[in-house]
Amino acid sequence: MADKSLYGAGETVTLTADDPMPGEEFDGWVNGEQGEGVAFADEGATNTTFVMPAKNVTVTATYKNVAYSVTVQGGTADKTTATMGETITIALGEIPTDTLFFKWASADDISFANAYGPTTTFIMPAKNVTVKAELSSIWDTFIYTIDVTGGSTDPVSGKPGTLVTLPANETPEGKQLKEWRVISGLATISGSTFTIRDSDVSIEAVWEDIAEEEPTDEEEPSVGDDPSLGGCGCGSIVAPWDAAGIFLQIMSLTIACLIYYALAARRTVPTENGKRIPTDVPRF
Repeated sequence: MADKSLYGAGETVTLTADDPMPGEEFDGWVNGEQGEGVAFADEGATNTTFVMPAKNVTVTATYKNVAYSVTVQGGTADKTTATMGETITIALGEIPTDTLFFKWASADDISFANAYGPTTTFIMPAKNVTVKAELSSIWDTFIYTIDVTGGSTDPVSGKPGTLVTLPANETPEGKQLKEWRVISGLATISGSTFTIRDSDVSIEAVWEDIAEEEPTDEEEPSVGDDPSLGGCGCGSIVAPWDAAGIFLQIMSLTIACLIYYALAARRTVPTENGKRIPTDVPRF
């Protein structure tokens, strides 16, 4: 606009451009008269002057759209610059093998047609824009649960790689924990811990009776050592009173008695008919 609307020929006219609309910028001054126009001191400046000719003149401030930059992190855009109101298409680029695409994000007040789609669009605002493809670890999307019978876990769920502790519940009377048994799922339990793999897990606490200590009996005499038990007094191997022990007792007693009678047979005297009899065997 001019500082006033009427000027005499030769007067200096001062011009000031209005503020541009969002997404636009001042482009320059133009003279709408046919033929020779006015000479601006600086036609590209928002504030300038010209000398009034001896005729009416029309001067116009012109504006143009601003080209703003489009930056995409983790993907591509169909335009690197765009003006306000243009539609921009973005697409996800190549991502690491151990990650998954999560969503598109921006701090520039963008409204995505589908923030969770690998390809989507948005309308260009009146400013430079940066868009980022947010990724997540492939394992962050998998949360597995642990179900325990006869016990509990800490934690009760988690992603692969999470260490889980299995504290047993209150121990039943007369019982002790025998083992943790995996009913279903993938788990290798070491002591009372395991690491979550890629499955839900069902585990059972297995209890067993506490073994009672039997009282220690005094050592019983062996059959071979005690003549009152039918032994020969020659000694025998003492073994526990089980099947193997009884067998050894019998074998020991048999061998000892055979030796005893063999030695006794050697202690003989001659008889009237030339036969020999043991000296310790009664004669009739």
